[in-house]
Amino acid sequence: MNPVGSLVACLPDHAFPDAEKAVLFLLLNVTGLAKEQSDKMARTDFYVYAHKMVFDVVVSLAKRDAPLELPTIVAEAKTLGVREVTEELVSGLTMMPGSEPTVANLPTLLMQLREASVKREVQFGLVQGLVTAKDGTTTTEQLKHCMEKSLTKARNMETDDREATTMDRLLLNLSDELEIRMTNPTGILGVPSGFDKLDGVTGGLRAGELAIVSGWTGRGKSTLVTQMAIYAAQQGIPAIIYSLEMSDVGIADRIAAMVSGISHGKIRQGRLDSGERLKLLESFGDYYGIPFWHDFVGGMTARQVCARARADRAVKKVGIIFVDHIGKLASDPGVRFGSREQEVSAMSGEFDHLADDLGIPVVLVSQMNRPFTPTGDVDEPTPSIHKLRDSGRLEQDSDVVLFTHRPHVKQAHEARTATGDYNLMEKAYIIVGKCRSGESDVTLPLVFDGKHSRFLSIDNLPPGATVYEAGKK
Repeated sequence: MNPVGSLVACLPDHAFPDAEKAVLFLLLNVTGLAKEQSDKMARTDFYVYAHKMVFDVVVSLAKRDAPLELPTIVAEAKTLGVREVTEELVSGLTMMPGSEPTVANLPTLLMQLREASVKREVQFGLVQGLVTAKDGTTTTEQLKHCMEKSLTKARNMETDDREATTMDRLLLNLSDELEIRMTNPTGILGVPSGFDKLDGVTGGLRAGELAIVSGWTGRGKSTLVTQMAIYAAQQGIPAIIYSLEMSDVGIADRIAAMVSGISHGKIRQGRLDSGERLKLLESFGDYYGIPFWHDFVGGMTARQVCARARADRAVKKVGIIFVDHIGKLASDPGVRFGSREQEVSAMSGEFDHLADDLGIPVVLVSQMNRPFTPTGDVDEPTPSIHKLRDSGRLEQDSDVVLFTHRPHVKQAHEARTATGDYNLMEKAYIIVGKCRSGESDVTLPLVFDGKHSRFLSIDNLPPGATVYEAGKK
């Protein structure tokens, strides 16, 4: 026997035949139970081959509301060509097992079978990986694909969503959901952004959603996602930013300016007097201990970042993920794409799957194609979905697309220079380009406070704040 065969022979079976018999006993003897529970089970939950066959026949009858009686089961087995399901086998399963199972302990039995089946699948995947790796012609990418495919299958086995949902179940589920919604005073069902008008349109970033934040270069995309991450953490929702271009020091400077009201430039250059330094340190008090992390992942691929995110979800219980930005992700070594657009499409798919897999929002920062006036002139085009850089797949995969838009950057800068008022803020906008669960093509006014590197709600400005608006003196 070769080494892999010897290993397989040594591996445990991960099977509970008595639990399998107990489950089948309940399905066969409790009226209506098979129809109720069959969509929460799969034949792979059973290890004993004969038990798999009996389960197949039971499900076939239950879906037609046919009686689960011995003659009916045997006749159905003959019709389906399942020779293993004999009268003797079924008779034995309808007899009370020694442990006397009840409907009340069925969930425990099903969990036991499911856990064993997942272990068997992972075990099989590992052996398959060894066989694949043993082949000298196998590339590392082929090996990783083999292992990831097996792991994905194991994850999918853990869900109970085995069948499509009926209309009755859809409406009953909605009734239950409405009870929760009606007791929620904010109406925000997902992770809040910290901007009331935006949350009013989107309802917050929801579990399993992929969101895109985009805009022209230098228009505050990273600033916006940093604010959103910090706000989520303040609400007790653990948040992490995977940054491809900003170091820990860089984001710390930005956060310090946001929370303290001290000039970003002064903090970055260390030009603080004693009073400003004291104010800065005091402002940190409200932020110590909040569940926020920044992880510089420069040079990593999409798969590597996703792997890191899965670990952080498990260990840190992360509730929302930000990636800044997709255009900086490295290419997978050894994988060739026909174009950068195809490569970004593959990356987008990775993060879309990550959001579904982890059941939390994932937010990607993405660049725009260059505008016609890249220097920031007055006629800078309004961002739109079809101008997302490199990939239409981003639009297809995303549930929400947001754009930062600051159309009067140059004019506001000139006004500050002319007046000497360097506290002058700038009118800005968030454009909701897409929202599957809300209204799209909505433009929401904001204010950009460049001195402190932050966006502000237009109706919640600091006392004495002045805002430049084009066309107004």
